[in-house]
Amino acid sequence: MHKYETLPAERKLLRKYIKIQKADTLNEINLDKIPHSEVNSYEFKLLLEAGLVEFLPSRYSQPSEFKVTDEGLNFFKWKWERFWNTLFKSILLPIFVSIATTLITTKLIPLIFH
Repeated sequence: MHKYETLPAERKLLRKYIKIQKADTLNEINLDKIPHSEVNSYEFKLLLEAGLVEFLPSRYSQPSEFKVTDEGLNFFKWKWERFWNTLFKSILLPIFVSIATTLITTKLIPLIFH
């Protein structure tokens, strides 16, 4: 599971790259399809550091293609799962416990000690 926090601009780039990669028959993204300023951007470097994208080996000194890694392809699924886990553990579970405790103390205790 991916534990890296991303910026909105990174997520936007990642979504774009996933879409481009899925449309490509070789499942890779040619650097010619991406603006040079985007490849040199801070957000792209963060995606590389996080392992969400990686350059492919090249015959030349400079890489000419990159791809979204498996971790990058599943990033949004993991992010959504983390959101629901946090929602359940931090909000819904305490509400259920509170309701159960209230019901027990207001309904059962008077019946037991009556």
